[in-house]
Amino acid sequence: MLVAKKALESITEAFLKSVNDYGLNIKDEDGGVACALESVLAEQGIIVEEEVSFAELNNDQHMSWLAIAESHIPDSDKASLNMETIAELLFNKYEGNQSSFLSAKQQLTMVDWRTPEGSPLKSPTHNTMYDVNVDLGNQIGIEFLSGKDEPVMGLMIEVNHGVPMIHIDIEGGDSLIHIHKSKSSLVFTPDTEIDYFERPDEDDLIYPSLNAQKIRA
Repeated sequence: MLVAKKALESITEAFLKSVNDYGLNIKDEDGGVACALESVLAEQGIIVEEEVSFAELNNDQHMSWLAIAESHIPDSDKASLNMETIAELLFNKYEGNQSSFLSAKQQLTMVDWRTPEGSPLKSPTHNTMYDVNVDLGNQIGIEFLSGKDEPVMGLMIEVNHGVPMIHIDIEGGDSLIHIHKSKSSLVFTPDTEIDYFERPDEDDLIYPSLNAQKIRA
């Protein structure tokens, strides 16, 4: 099995980050960690080369890059496109570095922004704590969960048709709204053919604006 030098750099960065997460600070000014990891990989039959071509990949690596290519193509377009060609283009563009596409998951707890500042909350209901799952990759997912691990709101951020796009859902359901960047503005598209925009109730408002609108779930 072959791995490109560029991929080894990402493997080394991931290793050092994992070590630092445990409070251990390793200084790698001379690049010794990368050399050590290269030796470990060699013991497992994984050879690091300066450059690796798509044709040199073994079957597992080949299938992995095909999966990456398919994950970036809408289902409606897959039949008309050559996945092999797309996989090779992605491989060449990122020099065999799959970490450019693989996601990193993180779990954290979030509270009202005033709480860390020590500022008073205006209502007991503002003292709500959420567990948040963050999935960082070529597509970014953010999921807010209640104290009972029930989905409250979710966002998915991606590049779609060449522009930044955000999809928003509530309570784990289908996306209620899609927001994308146009040439000079933001376009809001409810996930329905019916006009679901309406004036929010007074107790739904955070920003007291006459322009506020809500989408019925």
